[in-house]
Amino acid sequence: CACVARALWLDFRCTCHFAELHDSDAVGSLLAAHPTVPRAAVCASGCIAAVLPSGVFIANVQRHQQILLYELQYALKVRPPSATASGAIQKDYIAPIARLRHAPFAPSLDHWWQAPAVLELVGRSLSTACFAIIDDFLPLSDYLLLRADARHLFASGRMIRGKIDQGGSYWGDDIASEFINENDIPMKWNAWGNHKVWVGDDDSDAKHVRILPRWTDNLLSRLK
Repeated sequence: CACVARALWLDFRCTCHFAELHDSDAVGSLLAAHPTVPRAAVCASGCIAAVLPSGVFIANVQRHQQILLYELQYALKVRPPSATASGAIQKDYIAPIARLRHAPFAPSLDHWWQAPAVLELVGRSLSTACFAIIDDFLPLSDYLLLRADARHLFASGRMIRGKIDQGGSYWGDDIASEFINENDIPMKWNAWGNHKVWVGDDDSDAKHVRILPRWTDNLLSRLK
């Protein structure tokens, strides 16, 4: 523990706050900002734990450091854009695309985003900002059909937690249970907390799933 803690302190002391288990005041001060974190899970003797700004915690860092190092490297390398940069993207791309959502379009088109003016803005946004936001990409009726399919897949038992088919053989037995939060401990870091299912266009349990890829492909074809 001491060696791992010292190495983390040397490399990340400007990024992290450190507290020793027996310094109750320091531990209490750090955990006060995250009341949902189970104290017993992060204050165990002979163990190192980390609590992220979101309140998610990483346990047993003394045994495997991959998860914490990933989060620390991410925090060091990824920075939110400045207010000026965010404002420019909003002004140049997001707001104009949103305004065109309510503009009339040619009867030959199926969706508002197929209009040349929208496609031009989306293409410029992708080229300059590396992303584009298209709200109301599908009409509400299509969203409701997709939601109904998702609910049916979940209710029928086909949609499973992402962690169920991942783990040991791929990540290594030593880290598998930590990586996927095998015991479903609240607020503990895990790679897959979502539900998923693989379906095809002709799946009888998801008759409308083809709607989204159909129009996504249409958008990509028009942007070429």
